[in-house]
Amino acid sequence: MAFQKNQILTLSIESLSNDGSGVAHHDGQAVFVAAAAPGDVAEVRIVKPMKGYAFGKLEKLLTPGPGRVKQDCPVAGPCGGCGLRHISYAAECAAKTQFVRDAFERLAKLDVPVHEVLGAPAADRYRNKVQLPVGTDENGHLVTGFFAGRSHRIVPCADCKLQPDWPPAPAPCWKKTASPPTTRKPTPAVCAIYTCARAGTAASACCALW
Repeated sequence: MAFQKNQILTLSIESLSNDGSGVAHHDGQAVFVAAAAPGDVAEVRIVKPMKGYAFGKLEKLLTPGPGRVKQDCPVAGPCGGCGLRHISYAAECAAKTQFVRDAFERLAKLDVPVHEVLGAPAADRYRNKVQLPVGTDENGHLVTGFFAGRSHRIVPCADCKLQPDWPPAPAPCWKKTASPPTTRKPTPAVCAIYTCARAGTAASACCALW
């Protein structure tokens, strides 16, 4: 049966796709659901029906999966940077191991042993470089943050959990001193400027450029 837009289905999430979306099946057809976790049972709204599969939106979580955790970042949903902030790090490692297995077994048709992912010493604050787009919001105010998924809309973010906990954050400093990068009529502007910061863990140093 073909999917219908805005159709509501009760689905069980079986696994994750390589972009972090939950994967469920209905009448033998795949449904990809953003922000869903393996083991979730949820009401899902079909937002984009395709031939043989569909994309859905998690409308109501009925039963959380065993790896689901509370998101610790206020912009983890809209921000396009983190797609797995709603599952534990152990569940993330298990999913990434399965991605590799699927690539060999299902795509390449090869029987290759795949070891479990080796977890990192720290799941947070492990990156040493950040590049933040700068633009204006619909009111013409200067904003910095990260792009929303598949767009150039900037999601304001004052503290990314993946970046070093450096004081002061370079983006707020930039906002205090800079002028808007565009004189066009205020719209959610495509950014014209980036700020870039890099931290050196050995020397405990931070360098910010814009």
